[in-house]
Amino acid sequence: MKGWKTRVQRFSLLLLQEGEYYFRDYNCIQLSGSNIRLEGQLKICSSSIYYVPQNLNEPVFRLPYQSITGVHPSDSEDDLEVFEVAAVERIDMKTGNRNIPYIWNRGQFLFKFALTYTDLETVLAQIQKLIYISTMAEGPGREEMLQEVIDAHEESVQFSPGWFMDDGENIQLELTASRVTPLCWHRGRLVISPLRVYFLPFNVVSSAPLLTYSLKDVVTIQTRTHQLQDIGIELFFSGGKSVYFAFKGADELDKFYLTLVSQPSLTIERERSLKQRTKDWASGKISNFDYLMFLNSQANRSFNDLTQYPIFPWVLSDYESEVLDLNNKNIYRDLTKPIGALQPQRLQNFLARYNEMKRMFEEARREGQESYTDVPFMYGCHYSTPGYVVYYLLRDKPQLMLKLQNGRFDSPDRLLCSIKETWESVLSLPTDLKELIPEFYSDSPDFLVNNEGLDFGVRQSGKVVNNVELPPWASDAKDFQTKMRAALESNYVSANLHHWIDLIFGYKQRGLRAEKSFNIFPSLTYDDNAMVCLDNETDDRRLKAMNDQIREFGRTPSQLYITPHPKRNVTYISIRERFINFKMRVLNSLSIPKGFPCTKKKMDVERALKLVLTKGNNDTAYAKKWLEITALTDCAKLTIKKTVHAQVLVNALKSKKLAKKKAAIQVIGILMKQQANVELLMGVGLQEPFYEAMCCGDTDIVECAVDLILIMSVKHSDFIEKFNVDALAALKSLINSRAERLQIKCVKALGELGKFRNNRSRIIQLNSIQAMREDLLNTRKPNLSACILETLSIISADSDAFAKIQEMDLLKHVLNLCQYPEPKIQNAATMCLAALSAHNGFRLEIAQRGGLSILCSSSCSADPKLQEASSSALSNMFADTSVIDTIVREEGLWSIISMANSPSQKIQRHAARAFWHLAVHHENKKLLYDLGGLQSLVKLAKNGERNIQSTLLAEEAINRLSEDNFMRVKIDEEFGFARGKPPLDDDDDD
Repeated sequence: MKGWKTRVQRFSLLLLQEGEYYFRDYNCIQLSGSNIRLEGQLKICSSSIYYVPQNLNEPVFRLPYQSITGVHPSDSEDDLEVFEVAAVERIDMKTGNRNIPYIWNRGQFLFKFALTYTDLETVLAQIQKLIYISTMAEGPGREEMLQEVIDAHEESVQFSPGWFMDDGENIQLELTASRVTPLCWHRGRLVISPLRVYFLPFNVVSSAPLLTYSLKDVVTIQTRTHQLQDIGIELFFSGGKSVYFAFKGADELDKFYLTLVSQPSLTIERERSLKQRTKDWASGKISNFDYLMFLNSQANRSFNDLTQYPIFPWVLSDYESEVLDLNNKNIYRDLTKPIGALQPQRLQNFLARYNEMKRMFEEARREGQESYTDVPFMYGCHYSTPGYVVYYLLRDKPQLMLKLQNGRFDSPDRLLCSIKETWESVLSLPTDLKELIPEFYSDSPDFLVNNEGLDFGVRQSGKVVNNVELPPWASDAKDFQTKMRAALESNYVSANLHHWIDLIFGYKQRGLRAEKSFNIFPSLTYDDNAMVCLDNETDDRRLKAMNDQIREFGRTPSQLYITPHPKRNVTYISIRERFINFKMRVLNSLSIPKGFPCTKKKMDVERALKLVLTKGNNDTAYAKKWLEITALTDCAKLTIKKTVHAQVLVNALKSKKLAKKKAAIQVIGILMKQQANVELLMGVGLQEPFYEAMCCGDTDIVECAVDLILIMSVKHSDFIEKFNVDALAALKSLINSRAERLQIKCVKALGELGKFRNNRSRIIQLNSIQAMREDLLNTRKPNLSACILETLSIISADSDAFAKIQEMDLLKHVLNLCQYPEPKIQNAATMCLAALSAHNGFRLEIAQRGGLSILCSSSCSADPKLQEASSSALSNMFADTSVIDTIVREEGLWSIISMANSPSQKIQRHAARAFWHLAVHHENKKLLYDLGGLQSLVKLAKNGERNIQSTLLAEEAINRLSEDNFMRVKIDEEFGFARGKPPLDDDDDD
């Protein structure tokens, strides 16, 4: 699995040339002088061969077909079939696994490759055919021939029902679609089941060959205009992430949408309309940031599409002062004008050209010779283009610029170097009108900091391009974002933002109003104009030029308003904020007298909070007990109705007094069981004081905080998705605590946190696996050992964890615990072994260390959970061609036959999957017949609707076996189930 993870990290579609198609990869070894062997993957694409070494220090390199002078078999070495590739050009990428500019090498190169699991003749034939196509003259013939190869490849990639994650799933709809990501389109098969959406790419470039999206996590669905057609859809999930799919036509989009929304597991709430959201914003119920994000989404802007990336305004004009005074109106940009109209002299130049273009256009129209290029515009560029987005995101996503700039970074003088210089540029240059992107107002400063230490070059002034130079009023990148966000939410911006909305999304975007507002851009930046121009164009070269211009030079957002946008009621907001602040000061100073009649039936959550956060007395104890009992009996009564009470609780958690901090964290743990409280407390800033509590050193407080992690893993996954590294370190330090109860909670919490990739890598870096190793072997604490095994099963999904587990030889201990008499430990160990068997690198070691016999015996266990886990592991093992012979020799086939006869549908599915791998990969197919496996396989195929997944996998396995002459005869003679014939009916058994 380590090698697999390496190729995922290094290779992506962003490395391909423009228009290049990636078919598939092959595991192979590059052979060079002095017996040096580099394991890696050979990527076969439509224009090039790519080689991706597992060794991260070695570069990925590309060999364009047009530079290849010969491909032919060579003498075998160590029983490996070898072929040679001669080329005159080699392009190196990702050297040292870093996003650095590509290196073009010219010369006479000879490369030797040995395929490890694939027939050499097949691969050579594919490469030679693609080389031949690349030598053909450009034109329809070449394109048609390449398309035939692509179509054949895509037809060979089929979705198997055996990949469903639950037995109750079936195919509701299957379509061909593209997953849209920045600058890339991943084509594949899109499947809807009652519980999930599955996407099977035609080429594997992600951490898993099959991508799954749970319908219960979908919170919003937005249709999208993709490449000027209404063929896109974006699904948004509870964690804030999204996935964007594009279809061939509007009919397929409609089928997908209607099938998706008809699934019972999809329970999205009805989204508030544009009119309702506008009213919410005007009355101050939502922030400026959230409202702009909503408008961008409504106007077809998406983070997955750089041609339509979300747009945010420049709101400040002062990037020179030492101190930023948000109450000074002079520091703000004029939001009533577009960027191009902010500087009067430059505007006059724009208008002079515009008036001249109008005159020339009228003349051309009178003569009947007008063209889309003659339509007058004020500005020759746009305020949002893919190039501008890449310009801003250079440091966070340098690979996007390498893709856009053909493997190079732009000239140092044209890179984002200084906020002040960028602002001056958009004010003065005739070719620079860019607005900002949401990242300037968000909470991740990565796009401002050169975290990778990349060499962006030196400017003509001698200045080295490194981190973005910030204004004097910002102490660091985080402070810059905080102050930019504060400016965006300021009263001045709130009172004027509707003017900017009118320009970008509203009634001043088009027509006479746009002209009067100096807001006219090139005709092709407006989707409706662009579609008319494309429909009327017949010249192929001009059509391509128009498409390139539409894609690269900016797209105006969809128009959302045709009347003036309402103004935000800033006075109301200001009064409300002052009132809330006053109430907070009163509540923070409140003390409850001893005689307070709290024992009466009038107790509610607000009163209980006041009592619990006061010095201990009988009333405090009663209030805490009331909260605990109410949480068990009537949780709805614990809903906090006012933001101020939530703020008081968070303030108490910030207290330096441990008693008050402890009381606060205890109450928060109780209140978080009510979902409404989760959202409210997160909204008033619970996260940071919670991290402080985790690190305070008080065991009782930390234990309460750990309990809260376990609650939040169910209630609010965002809370734990990117966990604070100091808090993780505090959690890790308690693993070896003397109190077993606290140890178990900490290990469970690490398991919940480890379900997220960012957390997993940090957990591993903190040596948490080493910390758990000691207690794993302490069988006097069976509950703790079982809990550690469950957590290892989760974090072992990370390739770094795989390396750590291998380094500490933990597999040996897991195998030993698989035979431990305590059922809880045995079950957890087998579950862990099943998880480890998903790693390619562990399967052979499991087989060599006797793990197969453990799995085979456990697959016959009376414990259904143990049987299920071991069956899953055996199924994984059969997927490895280097292990399959060992499994068959060690009577693993008998276990698969036994699994096929199990009453459990899940276990039957695992058996069918193992049979399929056996039919595809094992050479001695006759052995399956000799051991009676064919009869069990046919029995699975006869399940029909009772277990459709195992049925289809078994049918496919029988079809594969039919390709063998001996097996085809036996299948026809004894079962009448040859390839292409329907499965037998149950009546045939009689």
